[in-house]
Amino acid sequence: MDRLRRMVPRISRQRSKQQPDRDNDNNDNADVDHDRRPHALDLLPTLPPRRSPIITAVPSASHVASPDRPDTTTFLTLPYELRYQIYLLVLANRQGLHVDMRYAQATGRPHTTEGAYFHEERWAWRASTCHRDPHVHAAFDRCGLGGPPPTACHLHPETTCAIGADVMGLLLTCRQVYREAVEVLYARNTFYINTGATVLYTERLLVPESAAMVTSLVFTVTTNTVSIFAQEQLKLKPGWEAYAALMGRIPVAFPGLRKLQVIALAARRAGARWEWPTNNILDVIEAPPEDRTANEAVKNKLLGYMDDTVMAYRGQLRETSLVFERDVFDKYVGGDFAAAERTESGENWARYWRQLPLCGYWIQRVPKLVEVWFDMTVDYSTIA
Repeated sequence: MDRLRRMVPRISRQRSKQQPDRDNDNNDNADVDHDRRPHALDLLPTLPPRRSPIITAVPSASHVASPDRPDTTTFLTLPYELRYQIYLLVLANRQGLHVDMRYAQATGRPHTTEGAYFHEERWAWRASTCHRDPHVHAAFDRCGLGGPPPTACHLHPETTCAIGADVMGLLLTCRQVYREAVEVLYARNTFYINTGATVLYTERLLVPESAAMVTSLVFTVTTNTVSIFAQEQLKLKPGWEAYAALMGRIPVAFPGLRKLQVIALAARRAGARWEWPTNNILDVIEAPPEDRTANEAVKNKLLGYMDDTVMAYRGQLRETSLVFERDVFDKYVGGDFAAAERTESGENWARYWRQLPLCGYWIQRVPKLVEVWFDMTVDYSTIA
């Protein structure tokens, strides 16, 4: 089967070379079809109509033992406290859960792009467990893309890519188990999101009660997120407007957070070029010469939107950080780090505390993403 998959694109290329005239004749029709195709956002799926009664979670604090009933299963006759400990063992504190609604080519496995050429782009859930080594910073996670170690799933054959039957099988056992266990899944795990649709349209994609249970979130914002994808998939104006819309939605989409990490990366789609700083707000590769005034304005926007997000939680957040790659950190907040009263640093990382009224958050520096991905000599355990 793998051999067949490798042969298909080769055969397609041979056919395209043999029929150039036919392809040229259809160019005009292809352009017309492309123009008529609806915008990706118009195709975004939505939750089905509500069914009554709604299954709601049982608060974890209500440790009330189940009554002994002869018609219940053996598991349900156990005391609630014991069942809750089983839920914790099965559902809680997993390596991490990637839950994303992505507009991309469908693949057979969540962590690989193999076979993607067989399909057109479409909206689909990209849900999976995280195979990232526990010592690797979340900024270098590649579970959603596949790729080189130490984050590629093929290096971890002992664990499945999918969230798995151990999770969904337990939740779907019966209504009572679902009500007792669903809160453990959402509140006792870290969720990783890499696309804007999941944040902007949470109500269409996730049951609001479930989204409100999420207590730990890692949201990665790339240049693609606020430029190409913002325009092509979300009908947002690329640049600061897209960045502001995404950051402002986090407290609305996930009001129950206690831990929040926002990772701003300069990754972008190959061949894409956006002018700085109107559209390309995070990539410093093509930045103009040093200009203190311009740099200060960019810093104020990058940190200002994060400030608003953190303060919207009114002190609810217990652990918060904004992560930049080395170039972005040094260029825009390096001066603040040097002047900060509270700093921490290691071999490959540094961070300083940004104090806000009644709260604050860490601003962290990590190596450049591309260097870490392809430099196998990096000691990941030294990046906190």
